Amino acid sequence: MSIDLKTISKKVVSLFSDQNNKQMGIDGNGLYVEQSSRTAFGESLVGQLHPIFQGSFEYTVDNTDLNTNTSVNGGTITQASAMAVLSTWTTTASTQLLQTKQHAKYRAGLGAVNRFTMLSPLSLAGTEQYIGLADEVGSSAAFKNGYMIGFDGTTFGYHRFQNDVKITKALADWDDPLDGEGASGMTIDHTKLNVFFVQFKYLGGGAIKIWIEDEATGKEIVVHTEKYANLNTSPSVHNPNFFHTMWVNNGSTTTDIVLKGASYAFFIEGKTKLIELHQPSNSSDLVTANTVTTEVPILTIRNKAAYAGKTNFIDILLKHVTAASEANSANNLASVRMVKNATLGGASYADINTTNSVVDIDVAANTITGGQAFLPLPLAGKNGSDSESLAHLELILNPGDTLTIAGKSANAATIEAEILWRELF
Repeated sequence: MSIDLKTISKKVVSLFSDQNNKQMGIDGNGLYVEQSSRTAFGESLVGQLHPIFQGSFEYTVDNTDLNTNTSVNGGTITQASAMAVLSTWTTTASTQLLQTKQHAKYRAGLGAVNRFTMLSPLSLAGTEQYIGLADEVGSSAAFKNGYMIGFDGTTFGYHRFQNDVKITKALADWDDPLDGEGASGMTIDHTKLNVFFVQFKYLGGGAIKIWIEDEATGKEIVVHTEKYANLNTSPSVHNPNFFHTMWVNNGSTTTDIVLKGASYAFFIEGKTKLIELHQPSNSSDLVTANTVTTEVPILTIRNKAAYAGKTNFIDILLKHVTAASEANSANNLASVRMVKNATLGGASYADINTTNSVVDIDVAANTITGGQAFLPLPLAGKNGSDSESLAHLELILNPGDTLTIAGKSANAATIEAEILWRELF
């Protein structure tokens, strides 16, 4: 009987790659070689987790700077015992959605991981309970795109949402079904708090791994891998920019479906930062308001909710603000301030550049109320001016957010202002 060393080597490579989470390969002689953690010139590579957002619920779920809560047909999203608690109550077709305010921007060529805890006291046919990464609510499926863990009816599993279609891998079909008979020997209890990781390469065709904390060792173990490369003709999701998401839906039942989670985090696997070389900067240019006394909006920029005909997931980073005033009195005191998400009267927006920018601008508004104010700039004397860098503050406008520069003056004055920002494509 002949022995095919190359075939044996390939099987060994596959085994060790899975067990040790390493990249391994076969050289020209059919021998096993380790290929992980090396540059093209042989230097060692070390990945570093870079947190994009992190959250926990020891205080509240009602901080609107941190998350957005949406309840339909009754139900509640509350905090109890240091957890977020989503409850549908008994009204039919009740849905509860908690999503982070900040989304996770995909960084091409880098992996990512979502870590979270989950507890499901009850599963029932015709209902849904999911935690993980998702973009927006779908029309056919619960979400348009995402990687999530939870119950579809009484079936617990991993759920991939791809362009408004849900693909489920039931727990019974995982590499380790967590029934006591798998490699870990662990039997999962969904009524207890468990720690999950959802790890993905993306690039469109990378593998997705599901991890869980082993109750016996406290170590994280891979319990399922969805292999994707060389097997499909379209990306695993059509939008890889996600919010951390919790979702319950009691469907046509009158049962109170409850889902709980204690904390979450999203990490990029590798060094990254907000600003990258390819991202464009744009400016409002100088905008002038004449005969200013009482406060008026001078200009407003808006990160549009839609871009290129799709929901926008591109943030903008504020970089610099400039303002100047010329008054009819030498003893004048004028000022400008920036206001986020103010209510404007008479606003009319126009695109900066429809093709290349996610921002539109208003210079027509004549009244301003409400909003979140920050960074006032005093402009003292007959001729006053100020210019401030904002980059170190890392002030972000999410899609749908606006930023207004408003000015006022003790005596009638002409005020000019300009804002510079970077679009985080």
